Amino acid sequence: MMDGMVGLSCSRSRFGGRNRISRRAAAEAIRHDPDWNNGRYERRTDHYVYSAAAGSFRPESAARNQEMAPARAAADQLYDERVARIAKGDANDSLWAIESIDDYSPESGSSQDQSQGLLINTVEERPTAELARLSER
Repeated sequence: MMDGMVGLSCSRSRFGGRNRISRRAAAEAIRHDPDWNNGRYERRTDHYVYSAAAGSFRPESAARNQEMAPARAAADQLYDERVARIAKGDANDSLWAIESIDDYSPESGSSQDQSQGLLINTVEERPTAELARLSER
């Protein structure tokens, strides 16, 4: 179906650790939302959006979060914006996106897989002095 792919921010190992834990927590928040009703909700599910908004910062670096929201008021505003954006979405779509990585493995288990892949894992490093300066804002 494809000749090749490039995955960005990929791990060289099977899905687990913090990534698995935070994704499971996000999925559980949807499944335990009292209005979700196994995906057949009659009114919008609105409880999970609060944890989803917090989880939306996970893929971003702590330094970038500090730049976007250097003080309490800015952080609250940024969080409220994420809650509002996520509330416009669909809980079932969010659950699908969260769980779509469950079977991720960078090693092919199939001898029929002939596609080429390039995985790029980004690492952001900032000097300690720069991080200290950011936290003073």
